[in-house]
Amino acid sequence: MKKLIRKAILFGMGVASLTREKIEEFVKELEEEGKISKEEGRKMVKDLVKRAENHQKKLSKEIRKNVDKALEKMPLATKKDVKDLEKKLTKKKTKKKRKSSSS
Repeated sequence: MKKLIRKAILFGMGVASLTREKIEEFVKELEEEGKISKEEGRKMVKDLVKRAENHQKKLSKEIRKNVDKALEKMPLATKKDVKDLEKKLTKKKTKKKRKSSSS
């Protein structure tokens, strides 16, 4: 029964959207209905919160990875590219100043 309840919570509400408050609220209802004991409720809250946090971390990593891939495919200048261009411009300006001051 306990596993079935967990599965229903995880699939029905979606792990990523579960907040500690919502989990505690749902578990409290189960306790009040006598479907689980207070001890089982505490364990369930702890377990579900941990699962939700882990899922959110994995989801964040996956999103970051996909964003990075998309950015790599775009023709955008990196910080290194900009710094390299700044160095080249500085060198050219310096050369131009030297030429104009020696003339």
